[in-house]
Amino acid sequence: MTITKTQLAIIITVLALVLIASVATTVWVVFFRDDGGTPITPDYPPQGTEQNQKPLEGDDSDKIESPEGGGAINVTYPTSVEGDLSENKVTLLYANPQASNQNVAILIMIGDLVVAKSDLITPGHGVDTLTLEKQAKERLMVGGYDGELVVRAYDPETNEKAMVDAKGKVKITIVE
Repeated sequence: MTITKTQLAIIITVLALVLIASVATTVWVVFFRDDGGTPITPDYPPQGTEQNQKPLEGDDSDKIESPEGGGAINVTYPTSVEGDLSENKVTLLYANPQASNQNVAILIMIGDLVVAKSDLITPGHGVDTLTLEKQAKERLMVGGYDGELVVRAYDPETNEKAMVDAKGKVKITIVE
């Protein structure tokens, strides 16, 4: 099989165009692509406890048994959450009952967007208000969204994060 000069020129031109497109795509991805400003949440806990946590009244439950080196949480959360754009807050009723033997931090998510997050919530405490994340305020509109509550558990002595996160579906209503 013989390749003519015209066929060779076409092959070289196509390869050159593919190379230019590859380089241009790489430059765009590295320097110019906007990822939507979605924050990446850490795998290690915040240094402090949640300032909005409150003791759970009447919670005298016994600790959940867990194997050596393991942990247990009792998750009590709402199926609906409200975000207020004008007040920069998210309202929910999340509780980390005394029965849990782990500290937790929660995230309210819509897809990859972090709507709100907490610092550590210790056993026997709960939160009813979190701050609306800046990126969420910029990207969300008034209306309803399907979201997710992510519960990350941490050993209270070592602050080591549990290997598995608990997740639950929530309806998120955004108001002005």
